[in-house]
Amino acid sequence: MLDAFEEKLNLLLTDTYNNINKVEEETLRRSGIDASISEVHLIDALGRAEEATVSGVAASLGITMASVTVAVNKLVDRGMIIKEKNQEDRRSVRLTLTKEGVRVYRIHKYFHRKMVRAVFSGLDDREREIIYKGVDRLNEFFKESFDMEREEL
Repeated sequence: MLDAFEEKLNLLLTDTYNNINKVEEETLRRSGIDASISEVHLIDALGRAEEATVSGVAASLGITMASVTVAVNKLVDRGMIIKEKNQEDRRSVRLTLTKEGVRVYRIHKYFHRKMVRAVFSGLDDREREIIYKGVDRLNEFFKESFDMEREEL
Protein backbone atom coordinates (compact mmCIF):
# COMPACT_ATOMS: atom_id res chain seq x y z
CA MET A 1 0.00 0.00 0.00
CA LEU A 2 1.37 3.38 -0.97
CA ASP A 3 1.47 6.16 1.61
CA ALA A 4 0.08 9.60 0.68
CA PHE A 5 3.41 10.95 -0.62
CA GLU A 6 4.14 7.81 -2.66
CA GLU A 7 0.64 7.91 -4.17
CA LYS A 8 1.05 11.59 -5.05
CA LEU A 9 4.48 10.94 -6.62
CA ASN A 10 3.19 7.90 -8.51
CA LEU A 11 0.36 9.97 -10.01
CA LEU A 12 2.81 12.75 -10.90
CA LEU A 13 5.20 10.33 -12.64
CA THR A 14 2.37 8.69 -14.58
CA ASP A 15 0.91 12.04 -15.58
CA THR A 16 4.35 13.36 -16.57
CA TYR A 17 5.07 10.30 -18.74
CA ASN A 18 1.71 10.65 -20.50
CA ASN A 19 2.18 14.40 -21.01
CA ILE A 20 5.67 13.96 -22.44
CA ASN A 21 4.27 11.48 -24.97
CA LYS A 22 1.33 13.72 -25.88
CA VAL A 23 3.47 16.84 -26.31
CA GLU A 24 6.13 14.94 -28.25
CA GLU A 25 3.48 13.47 -30.57
CA GLU A 26 1.93 16.92 -31.07
CA THR A 27 5.36 18.42 -31.80
CA LEU A 28 5.91 15.77 -34.48
CA ARG A 29 2.47 16.36 -35.97
CA ARG A 30 2.85 20.15 -36.06
CA SER A 31 6.26 19.79 -37.67
CA GLY A 32 4.79 17.60 -40.41
CA ILE A 33 6.90 14.62 -39.39
CA ASP A 34 5.55 11.27 -40.57
CA ALA A 35 7.15 9.08 -37.90
CA SER A 36 6.18 7.49 -34.59
CA ILE A 37 7.91 8.41 -31.35
CA SER A 38 9.84 5.13 -31.40
CA GLU A 39 10.97 5.84 -34.97
CA VAL A 40 12.07 9.32 -33.89
CA HIS A 41 14.04 7.78 -31.03
CA LEU A 42 15.77 5.56 -33.59
CA ILE A 43 16.58 8.68 -35.63
CA ASP A 44 17.88 10.29 -32.43
CA ALA A 45 20.19 7.31 -31.84
CA LEU A 46 21.52 7.69 -35.40
CA GLY A 47 22.00 11.43 -34.94
CA ARG A 48 24.07 10.90 -31.79
CA ALA A 49 26.17 8.04 -33.20
CA GLU A 50 29.51 8.63 -34.89
CA GLU A 51 28.92 5.67 -37.18
CA ALA A 52 25.64 3.80 -36.99
CA THR A 53 24.82 0.21 -37.88
CA VAL A 54 21.67 -1.84 -37.36
CA SER A 55 23.35 -3.88 -34.61
CA GLY A 56 24.75 -0.75 -32.91
CA VAL A 57 21.37 0.99 -32.89
CA ALA A 58 19.67 -2.18 -31.60
CA ALA A 59 22.19 -2.39 -28.76
CA SER A 60 21.92 1.30 -27.84
CA LEU A 61 18.10 1.23 -27.81
CA GLY A 62 17.85 -2.21 -26.19
CA ILE A 63 15.67 -3.63 -28.96
CA THR A 64 16.09 -6.50 -31.41
CA MET A 65 17.90 -6.19 -34.72
CA ALA A 66 14.69 -7.33 -36.42
CA SER A 67 12.76 -4.41 -34.87
CA VAL A 68 15.46 -1.96 -35.95
CA THR A 69 15.47 -3.41 -39.47
CA VAL A 70 11.69 -3.01 -39.83
CA ALA A 71 11.80 0.59 -38.55
CA VAL A 72 14.83 1.45 -40.69
CA ASN A 73 13.14 0.13 -43.83
CA LYS A 74 10.07 2.30 -43.13
CA LEU A 75 12.26 5.35 -42.54
CA VAL A 76 14.24 4.63 -45.73
CA ASP A 77 10.92 4.55 -47.64
CA ARG A 78 9.98 7.92 -46.06
CA GLY A 79 13.31 9.46 -47.06
CA MET A 80 14.73 9.91 -43.56
CA ILE A 81 17.53 7.32 -43.56
CA ILE A 82 20.02 6.04 -46.11
CA LYS A 83 21.10 2.41 -45.85
CA GLU A 84 24.35 1.30 -47.47
CA LYS A 85 26.63 -1.70 -47.25
CA ASN A 86 29.77 -1.08 -45.24
CA GLN A 87 32.68 -1.19 -47.70
CA GLU A 88 35.04 -2.74 -45.13
CA ASP A 89 32.58 -5.33 -43.81
CA ARG A 90 29.99 -6.30 -46.43
CA ARG A 91 27.84 -8.05 -43.78
CA SER A 92 27.33 -4.75 -41.98
CA VAL A 93 24.86 -2.05 -43.06
CA ARG A 94 25.78 1.57 -42.41
CA LEU A 95 22.94 3.95 -41.56
CA THR A 96 22.99 7.71 -42.13
CA LEU A 97 20.39 10.42 -41.86
CA THR A 98 19.13 12.24 -44.93
CA LYS A 99 18.46 15.97 -44.86
CA GLU A 100 14.91 15.19 -43.66
CA GLY A 101 16.29 12.78 -41.04
CA VAL A 102 18.60 15.52 -39.74
CA ARG A 103 15.61 17.89 -39.55
CA VAL A 104 13.66 15.34 -37.48
CA TYR A 105 16.72 14.80 -35.25
CA ARG A 106 17.10 18.55 -34.64
CA ILE A 107 13.39 19.04 -33.85
CA HIS A 108 13.50 16.14 -31.39
CA LYS A 109 16.67 17.46 -29.78
CA TYR A 110 15.11 20.94 -29.47
CA PHE A 111 12.00 19.47 -27.80
CA HIS A 112 14.14 17.69 -25.19
CA ARG A 113 16.34 20.75 -24.63
CA LYS A 114 13.23 22.87 -23.95
CA MET A 115 11.88 20.21 -21.58
CA VAL A 116 15.11 20.00 -19.56
CA ARG A 117 15.46 23.77 -19.37
CA ALA A 118 11.85 24.10 -18.18
CA VAL A 119 12.50 21.59 -15.38
CA PHE A 120 15.71 23.22 -14.14
CA SER A 121 14.89 26.89 -14.72
CA GLY A 122 14.96 28.89 -11.50
CA LEU A 123 16.47 26.08 -9.42
CA ASP A 124 19.71 26.41 -7.49
CA ASP A 125 22.54 23.87 -7.83
CA ARG A 126 21.40 21.87 -4.78
CA GLU A 127 17.83 21.53 -6.10
CA ARG A 128 19.15 20.56 -9.54
CA GLU A 129 21.33 17.85 -8.00
CA ILE A 130 18.41 16.46 -5.95
CA ILE A 131 16.20 16.21 -9.05
CA TYR A 132 19.04 14.67 -11.04
CA LYS A 133 19.65 12.02 -8.35
CA GLY A 134 15.95 11.16 -8.18
CA VAL A 135 15.63 10.76 -11.94
CA ASP A 136 18.90 8.77 -12.00
CA ARG A 137 17.51 6.36 -9.39
CA LEU A 138 14.32 5.99 -11.41
CA ASN A 139 16.38 5.27 -14.52
CA GLU A 140 18.44 2.64 -12.66
CA PHE A 141 15.21 1.00 -11.45
CA PHE A 142 14.00 0.73 -15.06
CA LYS A 143 17.34 -0.63 -16.27
CA GLU A 144 17.42 -3.26 -13.54
CA SER A 145 13.78 -4.20 -14.13
CA PHE A 146 14.45 -4.52 -17.87
CA ASP A 147 17.50 -6.71 -17.23
CA MET A 148 15.53 -8.95 -14.83
CA GLU A 149 12.67 -9.29 -17.33
CA ARG A 150 15.12 -10.21 -20.09
CA GLU A 151 16.79 -12.84 -17.87
CA GLU A 152 13.42 -14.43 -17.10
CA LEU A 153 12.58 -14.91 -20.78
